Amino acid sequence: MVEDTHTNYWIKHVDSPETFIELSKQMVDMLHEPYFNRKETNFRLGHTDALQELELSYLAANLDSIAFYDSIVVFDKKMKNLPKSELR
Repeated sequence: MVEDTHTNYWIKHVDSPETFIELSKQMVDMLHEPYFNRKETNFRLGHTDALQELELSYLAANLDSIAFYDSIVVFDKKMKNLPKSELR
């Protein structure tokens, strides 16, 4: 959990592209790394295209969620399983 993230918007920090908020936004993309350049069928249960394993960065494999609140960003660290989907 990171607090006081509102300071990233203050004039003192706005002139720097390397803010914690910008890093957090990049981490949202990294959170979705398993889906990059893949097809929906790669995750469908029982489909011939279904992946059995994925090689992921440490962050993508161990970051379960990111939550943004007023002046707070919360990272939930947990080893993730391979994403799955099914048609109903």
